[in-house]
Amino acid sequence: MIRTAIRKLLDQWPQKLGALVVASLLWLFVSTDDTTIAQITLSVPLAVEGLGSNQLTTGIPDQVDVTLTGPSNRVDTLRPESIDAVLNLRDVSGSFEQSIRVFPPQGLTLQGVRPSVVIGTIETKVSSAVPVAVAPFGTPPGDARRVVTPLVEQVTATGRRQQVERVSQAIGVVRGTSGSATAYLYAADETGQMVSNVSLSPSEVEVTFSEQPILHTKRVPVVIELPDVSPLRVAEQNLSQDTLRVAGSREQLDALDTITATVEFATSTLIPGRYTPTIRPQLPDDVIALESLRVTLRLAEGQ
Repeated sequence: MIRTAIRKLLDQWPQKLGALVVASLLWLFVSTDDTTIAQITLSVPLAVEGLGSNQLTTGIPDQVDVTLTGPSNRVDTLRPESIDAVLNLRDVSGSFEQSIRVFPPQGLTLQGVRPSVVIGTIETKVSSAVPVAVAPFGTPPGDARRVVTPLVEQVTATGRRQQVERVSQAIGVVRGTSGSATAYLYAADETGQMVSNVSLSPSEVEVTFSEQPILHTKRVPVVIELPDVSPLRVAEQNLSQDTLRVAGSREQLDALDTITATVEFATSTLIPGRYTPTIRPQLPDDVIALESLRVTLRLAEGQ
């Protein structure tokens, strides 16, 4: 039985071998045939041409979907960067409705592009100078406040007129305690909210740090120190107020119980009468007066 099977297998073996070779060649031809057509859709970056450096656009997509057909061996290796999709806005202004042109690689056929038409507007950029405000990040130590001083007071905001007109300042937040640092800015409206699609130039500024004591206030009694008015005498004196409101650090104000105010006359030759001389409160360093003192003196003949 086995011999019979072998005999049948070898029977007409040249014809059978030839048929096998033909089938193999046919399969190889079909698998490498350039005439097999395939289709592909790719998202392709959209290039915009013809815009001036001072122009902005709205309504333009970043990418378009391009559908191509062609030999499968080429379609299978196709990449988005091999396809050019172009929107030409040369000599176009204001509102526009413009078709997208696609340039497929050689040997491939364009079947469609979506969207095929772009509807948008072209505007001219506007610029405006805005002030810089930089705030420190973190809590200052002790009874002090951290002051951040930007080395640039203004920057230029550029964009669509509608957006730029909303910008009231360029805001930055920076971390640091001393020396200098770089603050990165964003365009903000009067409430501090970011205004999008507005560029700042420069977009970062150098800042310096300093610490200032937090000022407290206190009312302190005033003592008048009168000058020698011989041969006259001070017959009457009226001080505008008995206490003076001053500001300083908590430690300085806690140690301040009274303030001495000296009186200075503008003339060295005095005669009887009423005078309103200059009065100067003697204050410790870094303590400031928040009010003014006035004194009226009546000078009379001495006794």
